[in-house]
Amino acid sequence: MGLFHVYVQSAKHQYTLTIAFVSHEVADEWWRAMSTHPEMSQWIKRISPQLYVWTGPNRHIDLYDPHKDGISQFADKMVNLWQSDSISNGLNGRNTHTTYGTLGIIPVQDTTDQTSGNSFFIRSKVEPYEYWYCPTTAGSITEGAKIYTTREERTRFRVRINDGKMQPGTIMIGTDEIFVSPVFAPTLYVDVANGVARMMSVNCEGEREHKTFKLSDVRTGFISGARVMDDENDFDIVVRELVEALDGDGEGWELV
Repeated sequence: MGLFHVYVQSAKHQYTLTIAFVSHEVADEWWRAMSTHPEMSQWIKRISPQLYVWTGPNRHIDLYDPHKDGISQFADKMVNLWQSDSISNGLNGRNTHTTYGTLGIIPVQDTTDQTSGNSFFIRSKVEPYEYWYCPTTAGSITEGAKIYTTREERTRFRVRINDGKMQPGTIMIGTDEIFVSPVFAPTLYVDVANGVARMMSVNCEGEREHKTFKLSDVRTGFISGARVMDDENDFDIVVRELVEALDGDGEGWELV
């Protein structure tokens, strides 16, 4: 897997920083740390997954000191590159024009903003034509319905953070506990029963404890099971049961 690149523009200081992250998931974790930092959150704005604007006072290449500012956990997961096109006072009061290298154009990488409350399809990273699918009965999904994987159909799910303190529009990261529900059946949630993914509900009295997943569980906690045999299959398409993986050793899924 290649590196994930972002631009950080500092118009105030006339330079653009490029950061290469290990992955876009790490970039989102870095953004969470920056956007919740008591000081740096005032200086940085996310425009898109690959573009940020910096308005802080620091002129240095790294924008901030990762150890001093409490986000040293990213020091070995990112590399800073930069360019500067600025005019400054040199010797004898003369203006000097300084340009540091060239960044070129970073690769455009197709990634979805993992925004809490948005709806997504859930797709296999290994087999990108394989999607999560929950069949309907008379146009609706019933409690207890199994979730399958298939190349012929797909269901859109709404994913949101299970934390009322998080602001709407928060970018989700792997450690967030989340709810996953079909867009057209918001009272049902993805749960696991006997190792198989199913749609379950939580009644208003809270008699049933709903399983809360972490986003990392959705990404790595499931695999496609055996193909449902024709004599057990009420569909006209090929489907496989979505099965819970042991120890997070799933095949890899992504929100798209």
